[in-house]
Amino acid sequence: MTSRLFIFIFSAIVGAGLLCSGAYLIIDNLIQPQGLLFEGIVISGLGAILILMVMVALSIGQTIMIFGNILTSQAEIQKEMREMSERASSRQGNIGSILSNIMGNPDGSSISITDLQTGQTLGNEIPIDLQAIKDAMMRKVGKKTDIENMNLEELERELSKAVKKDDFERAEKINQAIKILKGGNDPEENN
Repeated sequence: MTSRLFIFIFSAIVGAGLLCSGAYLIIDNLIQPQGLLFEGIVISGLGAILILMVMVALSIGQTIMIFGNILTSQAEIQKEMREMSERASSRQGNIGSILSNIMGNPDGSSISITDLQTGQTLGNEIPIDLQAIKDAMMRKVGKKTDIENMNLEELERELSKAVKKDDFERAEKINQAIKILKGGNDPEENN
């Protein structure tokens, strides 16, 4: 047994003894008044405080141990992510290559379900859209996709969103970009 555990057990026993002896003095003094009621209350209070301190110390110790395990796990995860990022950046360096390396397929077009224990492929390949993932990640970060970099379908979706939000300035810009894509000329040249 470690000395800390011995101290905790000893403190708990002493606290329980103080609590019981104080309770005995209180009950005995209520039955036969001897003038020891205050002493009984103080002794039982000290016992209760000692027991509570032991419980708090044990809870804090467990919390510190759990926090240490969490920090260790977090450090391992960060190390793995750093290694994956370094491998991906050494190959190509764009978000598509990072995602495809994380998902384990070099061309990044699909992933397969693999049993983690045996390493065998369990199912058919699942198609993924890396561009959609990249766009979703960019939206989460707060970056807006430039109108100039959108295709016709994306522009039409953005136009309907802008009209629904009553953002007519953005809708006008998107409409001009659609006219450029469809007609191939700049509408400002006609003015």
